[in-house]
Amino acid sequence: MVNITRFILQKNNTALTIETEQPTTQWQFNCEYLRAFSPAQVASQQVISHKKGVRLNTIENVGKHGFRLNFNDDHSCIFTHDTFVQLAEHHDSNWQKYLSLLAENKLSREEKIDILNLS
Repeated sequence: MVNITRFILQKNNTALTIETEQPTTQWQFNCEYLRAFSPAQVASQQVISHKKGVRLNTIENVGKHGFRLNFNDDHSCIFTHDTFVQLAEHHDSNWQKYLSLLAENKLSREEKIDILNLS
């Protein structure tokens, strides 16, 4: 098992670098990818959209269970070490699958714009 030694949030919390005890093993993910392939989202089998600008608010260590990632869209989920390994190993195919599902369902990656009625 690969042990995670450090998380580094980048680019206004929209990208995450994960360093491990093995100097040659480092993973980089954008937060949209982590959000789209969070274990809870995958289990629900629902296609999500409008997550291009999603950010990580916090990362919490939950002991032997892994790490809870808390996103700014109020979604949170526990990611295990194995989950991060799988997401890294299948990044390109997962990303293409995500883009294809969005296109098939006529959905967008772009953020929704909230419109407020000021009257």
